[in-house]
Amino acid sequence: MKKTLLLVLLIATAAGAQSGSDSSATDAPQGTVPTSNSFPIERVPTPTYADVYCAGFINKQKLPDANFISGGLETPTTTKFAKGDMVFMQGSGYTAGAEYEIVRALRDINEYEIYPGQKKLLKATGQPYEEVGRVRIIDTRSRTPIAQINTPATALIPATRRFHSPKKRPSTSVDRSSSTASCRPATKSRAGL
Repeated sequence: MKKTLLLVLLIATAAGAQSGSDSSATDAPQGTVPTSNSFPIERVPTPTYADVYCAGFINKQKLPDANFISGGLETPTTTKFAKGDMVFMQGSGYTAGAEYEIVRALRDINEYEIYPGQKKLLKATGQPYEEVGRVRIIDTRSRTPIAQINTPATALIPATRRFHSPKKRPSTSVDRSSSTASCRPATKSRAGL
């Protein structure tokens, strides 16, 4: 008896789940078959980690350039480093296990002003920085701390990168309820099509 009751309950649940999946068919005007071509849904991609943390930023004050990558295990034959590579750090104030963001100061090599006062306005805005990647300090016992590259945005070149402690950035939320359904006629009538 229990097995029969369980079987009936299972069949009723499966039937309810199947009828619930056809809810998009009831939204379509009468006489149409909803497909992804006839009634497209707008899909907005969410930003990736690289979009959020490798985009760059503008800072009012210049960041200190006392801390930087001085080289790697195969320096001077290797000049670019990738994820997982060990690098030697220059500077002080490093903490074992801490993560630091690698940034590079940018400058506009185009000296031409598009409009009068452009250089002055850009200077007042602040210093732009490119976020190159992140490193985690793994050893601070010697005079030269050692770090491992975690997330490079581009190939890292020693002696040209500055460090600062990364800030957590808010994730961007995307409204997924938006679709082209708002473009459908208000009534189910096909008049005027």
